[in-house]
Amino acid sequence: MKRKWIPLVALIPTIVLITAIQAWSTTITFDILDTYIEVNETFSVNVYAQEDAASGDLNSFGFDVEVLSSLLTYTGYDITASDWMDVGYNTDNVLFDANYVAGFWNPNWPADPFATNAGDTILLATLDFTAGSSAGTTTLSINGENDGMDLGAFYTNFYTYTNTNQDILASLDITIHAATATAPEPTTVLLFGLGLAGMSGILRKTQKRLS
Repeated sequence: MKRKWIPLVALIPTIVLITAIQAWSTTITFDILDTYIEVNETFSVNVYAQEDAASGDLNSFGFDVEVLSSLLTYTGYDITASDWMDVGYNTDNVLFDANYVAGFWNPNWPADPFATNAGDTILLATLDFTAGSSAGTTTLSINGENDGMDLGAFYTNFYTYTNTNQDILASLDITIHAATATAPEPTTVLLFGLGLAGMSGILRKTQKRLS
């Protein structure tokens, strides 16, 4: 896989011992910010990570967004959580990869190295989508299978000065609904009825004059 960003370990003080261990996956949860998605509608999905307390604090992550259906188009992401930097872009502010999402923990370090508590639930990113023109159900997947430095979840235990690498693998079924037919407003129905009544009256008067 092509290197997408500099090794994050280089950003961690040299006192930290590198012990790359890939044994399990970080727990990921999704939150769809729309309870009913219709065709051609735009919507967002929050991606949360439950930190593995035994591994320490999550200090960086990277994953690819995968949508294998025309029912859904991925349009981008935002990283808005406090103390997190968006590192999915290069020095020219261009995305490394259109489907790549990456963040790096950047608290007031080393003055406050324990700004988060191991085991926290962290908002990694907000993913943006546009529903296609057809109704149906499709699957959104995020794939951060750890391959050394590019993808996955990277933890630092500031008490033992060790690093742990984990996978980020999760999926979510998203249902796109057909557009809801718009019912006419009561005022519109009333005006339409009055119009019909008026036309009916005019026709009756016209018929009387002709007869």
